[in-house]
Amino acid sequence: MTLELGGQTAVVLNDLDLIKSCYQSDTFNGRPKLSTFEIAFGAGAGIGTGQHLHWREQRRLAVSLLRTIRFGEGVSMAEIVEQEAGKLLADLATHNGHPIDLTHILPKAVCNIVCAFVFGKPFEYSDPRYILMLWLVYQNFKLAGPSAVAYSSAFLAKLPFGPGKRLVDNLRAFKQFAEDHIFEHEKTFDRNDIRDFIDAYLSKIENKDSLPIDESEIFKHLNLVWCVNDIFGAGTETTAGTLRWAFLYMILFPEVQGKLQEELDRVVGRSRMPTLTDKQNLPYVEATIQEINRHADIGPLGVAHATTQQTEILGYTIPKGTLTLATLISVTSTRNILTTLWNLIQIVSWMPMGISSSERGDCI
Repeated sequence: MTLELGGQTAVVLNDLDLIKSCYQSDTFNGRPKLSTFEIAFGAGAGIGTGQHLHWREQRRLAVSLLRTIRFGEGVSMAEIVEQEAGKLLADLATHNGHPIDLTHILPKAVCNIVCAFVFGKPFEYSDPRYILMLWLVYQNFKLAGPSAVAYSSAFLAKLPFGPGKRLVDNLRAFKQFAEDHIFEHEKTFDRNDIRDFIDAYLSKIENKDSLPIDESEIFKHLNLVWCVNDIFGAGTETTAGTLRWAFLYMILFPEVQGKLQEELDRVVGRSRMPTLTDKQNLPYVEATIQEINRHADIGPLGVAHATTQQTEILGYTIPKGTLTLATLISVTSTRNILTTLWNLIQIVSWMPMGISSSERGDCI
């Protein structure tokens, strides 16, 4: 199906084999132009928004660092996760079994893990800067939601009112937050002591003369701001949302909760926290997490892609630069077809648009 979103053509993929076939091809691994973000940040490129080598090389840096980074006195990323999980449990325990709203409690722990990776240290939950950043991340995710592609329209992004204006204002505030931390890192940067993602990125910038020519154009200050935004956007609300669904499913399916507790008691016990090394011995826990991700549809449309050259799908011509969306929920189970339609309605209801069904005969 083809949609016209704010003047940009979008092709929606609804078949598992088709999605796999397209997204395994470099032709569909481009990224769409997001005018709202360019207005707020400048014309840069991050992990989720850059083209070709931009997103690949920046993602490679982030993934490599996740595996090797050590904080402070040799603390690993996994240990940071364990520490924040412990703080979260202590916070929940203070409510003494009374009803609580998890909407803003869970992101505190999740976002602090991201902060440790990006900024080199977690925040105190009461820090006003941290509270503001949490609010910005949550609001930006809420404003974009399943209709993030709507903000590829420069016209809507420049309107002096509406969700586009609020998103631009929030992004600018987050940019300032990120740049403040980048500036602090630049003043204390030591190439022999890489503390976090910002340091690793600054090291790339400092050594760009020794990088291949393509990479030397990738690693620069503006793109670092984009990457910081992408990491927080991808790692905070998505994980917190998964946890909220997990709590809900445990309430609705107490028998599953009982089996999970039994496996955890048998493998881990109650005298310590589970660690990443326990994963291979917790198959029921792992399967439950995977089922929560499948059933809850945390990212129903995934990341928006764009074609890097003219191509064909099932005999239809797809022009270069066409935005593509994969309705991932349409392939997880037949029960999700109504949810798929609902998400499509959300996409198209936020802006003036037209829907074509191969009327021109040259596009799917």
